[in-house]
Amino acid sequence: MDNLIKLNDWKIRRFLIFVLSIQIAFWSIQFFDTNFYVEFILTLIYITFIPGVTILRILRIYKVDNIETIVYSIGLSISMLMFIGLFMNTVYPFLGIDKPISIRYIIITLGLFTSILFIISFIRDKETLKDEESHERYKFMTKMSFTTSTKLVIILLISIFLSSIYGTYLANFYQDNFVLMLMISLIAITVILITTMNITEKILPISIFIISLSLLYHDALISSYITGWDIQTEYYLSNLVLNNSLWDMTIGSNVNAMLSIVMLAPIFVLLYNMKLIWIFKVIFPILFSLVPVGLFKVFQKQTNDKVAFLSCFYFMSMLTFYSEMISLGRQQIAELFLVLILVAMTSENINNTNKAIMYMIFGISLIVSHYGLSYIFLFSMIVIYLFFSRIYGRDIVSHRFIFLYIIFALTWYIYVADSSIVLTIAKIGNHIKESIFELFNPNSVEGMNTIVRKEVSPMREITKYLNIITQFFIMIGIFMIAKYKYIFEKMKLNFQFQKNYMNFSYTNMMILILGIIVPFVASSLNTTRLYQIALIFLAPFSIIGGLTLTYLINIGVKNSLTMLSIFFAIFLLFNTGFMYVIKAEPSASISLNYTADNYARFSESEVTTAIWIKETKANKNDSKVYSDAYRDLLLSSMIGNSTSRKVERNYLVGNENEEEIITQPVQNNYIFLGNENIMNGKMTLLTRDYKRIKIDFKNSTFYNKILNMSKIYDTGDTQILLR
Repeated sequence: MDNLIKLNDWKIRRFLIFVLSIQIAFWSIQFFDTNFYVEFILTLIYITFIPGVTILRILRIYKVDNIETIVYSIGLSISMLMFIGLFMNTVYPFLGIDKPISIRYIIITLGLFTSILFIISFIRDKETLKDEESHERYKFMTKMSFTTSTKLVIILLISIFLSSIYGTYLANFYQDNFVLMLMISLIAITVILITTMNITEKILPISIFIISLSLLYHDALISSYITGWDIQTEYYLSNLVLNNSLWDMTIGSNVNAMLSIVMLAPIFVLLYNMKLIWIFKVIFPILFSLVPVGLFKVFQKQTNDKVAFLSCFYFMSMLTFYSEMISLGRQQIAELFLVLILVAMTSENINNTNKAIMYMIFGISLIVSHYGLSYIFLFSMIVIYLFFSRIYGRDIVSHRFIFLYIIFALTWYIYVADSSIVLTIAKIGNHIKESIFELFNPNSVEGMNTIVRKEVSPMREITKYLNIITQFFIMIGIFMIAKYKYIFEKMKLNFQFQKNYMNFSYTNMMILILGIIVPFVASSLNTTRLYQIALIFLAPFSIIGGLTLTYLINIGVKNSLTMLSIFFAIFLLFNTGFMYVIKAEPSASISLNYTADNYARFSESEVTTAIWIKETKANKNDSKVYSDAYRDLLLSSMIGNSTSRKVERNYLVGNENEEEIITQPVQNNYIFLGNENIMNGKMTLLTRDYKRIKIDFKNSTFYNKILNMSKIYDTGDTQILLR
C-alpha cells in the first residue's frame, strides 16, 4: 500500500483519484448529516493537508520524509487558506457580494482553487515519477518490530493524551487535579524512558506531538470560555468577521492586521462547523504542536535523535509554551511558519529554487500572522547579513530576500494596519533610546529584574534557579560548539551544525543578552515570550552544555543523557506547578490550582453577565461599564475597544502605594463585579502606568462608596451595580 502521508510521491493518476475523492466527500458532508468525527477528519484532511501536498507536487518536491511532508503540507495549506480569505474579502465586494466570508463562498472558492492546483499538478509532474519507482520505494508502513520498551512508551503516550482530556474534565467540573497530576508525572517518566532505553526512532516525532498536545490541552481546555489576555482581543476581532461575514480592514489595531486571526480562525469556524472558542482551544493547539515536531527535524540534522528529542522536550517544558502561548493564537501560527522556514533551510532534499519559494511563502505568511515575531526574524536576518554571514557564509539571508521581506512587511503594516504596528515599533525604539543609560538597572530592564528579584516562596526560587541553570547550559553549549567542537568528537558525538542555523543561533543569543541589559527590549516584547522564541534556535545548546559539563567530570555520554533527562523531568515538574501542589504551595497553574486568581479565567456566570451587558447595554449611547482588570478583559472579548461600540468599557484604576481605587464612577454608570471581587473580596487593578496590582477590595474606601448602589443584575457570584 502506498504511503498515505507522502501523496507527493504517488503515481499522478492514483494521487488525483484520491484527492478528488476527498474533495467530493467533503462537498457531500455539506449537504448531508454525518457523524461529527467523520466530518471533522474529512475537513481536517481536505483543508489542512490536500492543498499543501498538491503544491509540493507542483514544485516537484519529492522523496522528503514523513515529518517534512506533513509540516510542509499543513503550512502551505493554512497559508493558502489565509490568502484565499484575503482574496475573497478584497475582490468579491466589487462583484456585488457584500458578505464574502460565508460558508458557501468559501467552499466554492476553496474548491475552485484546489481544482486549479490539481490541474497544474497533473500538467507539471505526470511524467516525473515513474510507476515502478514511486511504488517500490515508498510503502505506507514497513514491517516494524517494536521492542518491549517501545511498546511501553506507546502505552504511556496513549495514557498521557487520554489523561489530559479526562483530567481537564475533572478539573472543570469537580475541581479535581489528580488525573492532571498523573499526566504530568507520566510525561516525566516517558521522557526518561525514551532517553535511556532503546526506543524506535520513528516513534520520537509522535511522542513529541502527543506530549506537546497533552501539555497544551491540559491548560487550554480549562474553562468552557477562552482564558488569557491577548486572546480576548483576538476572539473579538475574529467574531466580528464572523458576525459581519466581512473583514473590516479600517479598524486601527495591530491584531486586526493579522490574517491568522481575522481570516484563518473565522474560516476554520465555518468549515469545521465549530464554535470560535473551540477553534482556539482545540484546533490551534493541534497546529501549534507541529512546532516542536518540526524543530525535532531541524535539531536532528544538527545533533542526533536523543539530543534532538531532549531539546524539543526542554522547549515544551517551558511554562510559556503551554500557558501563555494558548492565549496567543496569532503567535502559535506565526511560530509554525518560522519553524517551517528553518525546516526548509536545513533540508537536504529541496533544491535552492524551491527553497527560495518556500522562504517567500512562509516569510510572507509569518508577516501577516504576527508582527512581533516577524520583526524579530527581520532583525535576525539583517544582523546575520551585515555581520555573521561575512564570516560563516549565507544562504537564506540574501539581500534580495531581505529586501522583498522588508517591502512586503512595511506595505502590509502601513496600509493594512493603518501604520499602528510601525508606530508601535517606533515608540519602542524611542523608549530604548531615552533609557539607554539605564543599562543593567533591574528597575528599568525587565529581563534583568526577572533574574535578580526575590521570589515570594522557596518553590518559586527553586523554579527560577532551575531556569537559570538551563540558560547557563545554553551559554556553555553555544560556546563549545563555536570554539571547541573537537571535544564532541572525543565523546563520539557527530554534531553537524549548519552555518545558517549557527548564524541564527548567534543572533538570537545576542537578542537575549540585549533583553537582559537594555531597557524596554524585553518588556516591550514580553520577557517570557522573547525567551520562548529564542529557544526555537537555542534549545539544543542547553542539552549540549549539559553534556559538556558532565563530560568534564568523567561521566559517559549515556549516563550524561540519563542525568539530563532526569534534570529536565524535574524541570517540568516545577514549571507545571506539580511540585507546588505536592508541597501545598499556591501554584500559578490554572489547571492544577482552581483557586489561582492571577490569570484571566472566567466562571460561567461571569461570561453570562458579560453577555447580558453586551446585549442589554449595547443599544444605549454613552453607557459606561467599569470593572477590574480581568473582568475588563472579558468585556473586551464581547464588546471590543472604546472606538468600536456604543458601550464604553473602562477598567478601574488603582493606586499602588495606597492600594486603593482612584476611579470615581459618575451618575448613571455601571460597575461589573465578578467572582474574585464578591467571593474572595479581592480585586486586580491596573495603575496609571499599567502595572497590575491586587488590593483587598472589601476593605477599600471604594467598596464603602458603592454599597448603596442599585443591584440591577445579580447571580450570586457576579453583580451589575448602577450608580
